[in-house]
Amino acid sequence: MRRARILSRKPGPRTRLSQDWMPSEKTTLILRCLLNILCFPIKNNTGDVVGVAELCNKVGGNFFTKYDQELAATFSVYCGISLYHATLYRKLEITQTNSKLSTELMLYHMQVSTEEVEKLATKDIVECTEFSEAIATFTYTPRSIPDARTAEAVISMCSAMGLTRRWKLQPSTLAKFILMVKRSYRDPPYHNWYHALSVAHFCYVLHQRCDNLSFLTDLEVLALFFSCLCHDIDHRGTNNSFQISSKSVLASLYSSEGSVMEVHM
Repeated sequence: MRRARILSRKPGPRTRLSQDWMPSEKTTLILRCLLNILCFPIKNNTGDVVGVAELCNKVGGNFFTKYDQELAATFSVYCGISLYHATLYRKLEITQTNSKLSTELMLYHMQVSTEEVEKLATKDIVECTEFSEAIATFTYTPRSIPDARTAEAVISMCSAMGLTRRWKLQPSTLAKFILMVKRSYRDPPYHNWYHALSVAHFCYVLHQRCDNLSFLTDLEVLALFFSCLCHDIDHRGTNNSFQISSKSVLASLYSSEGSVMEVHM
């Protein structure tokens, strides 16, 4: 009979047994069954003891030999590797769980309420000129539109470009999408929601001034407008060098320096 057991916790300092301690009947039975024991430490790559392996009752012999000890020492290396990878995998699981929790929390706070969507979706689509008579000119500044009406202005531009009619965009779907895009923008001095609105407005002006962008297909016009609206989502307001120098989580996610900024759309 052979029995092996590995203790995967670091052994503590030796302690004296209390004089009042008496082995139980079960412990006494186990001790009587032990004919021989071979214990050897399991070490990590730095030489620290991370566990102890115990071999009991050698098969075909009354005691463990020097050769057995050498085999055990070799085996302990593989035990150390196994424990290291098991610990590493456990840490990875914990990290992934924390990451999922953080993502869920972020998505929860990014959610748009049903009331907000319904309020925007049920509003009558107004003419773009209601925001300004000069809205279809290159000199107009969309930043003059109040923040509370920016989503409404985007819907008006979609309608004026014929996107809602051509692609049968449902009011509730379009309203929720625009509100989600707006909420996904951070608030740096430049690459914010108003910047996205300005770029989308430029696309709208091109459409109004350049023969409805007739050199593009309807699908390309749709893609262009919504790309303008989404292109700087989650922009941090800093460049690649700053992210790398500050050793941010974003920089560590990408191996190439030029790819750091590609996280935003």
